[in-house]
Amino acid sequence: MLREILLFTADDGNVRALTAAGEFLTDYTLSDLDTRTGARFIRTSRAELVNMDHVARVETAASGTLTLRLSNARLVSVSRRRIADVKAALEG
Repeated sequence: MLREILLFTADDGNVRALTAAGEFLTDYTLSDLDTRTGARFIRTSRAELVNMDHVARVETAASGTLTLRLSNARLVSVSRRRIADVKAALEG
């Protein structure tokens, strides 16, 4: 189920779903998943799509960078060009 997925991550042409139980390969591209998952998932970079229900904390550095701490303590960096979109999604 989607609510169990912490994030989707892509590298070397493979897209993985990360859950508390482990990591699983998917048959979808990150772009496909971005469209299919709806508003609860937000693109944080070209390689990651995060389930906002699992964002435990938002950390902003003095330099303006943004890092999301997920419910499993994993840290996800937000790319500079996606910071405004991520902030808007988290506030809305």
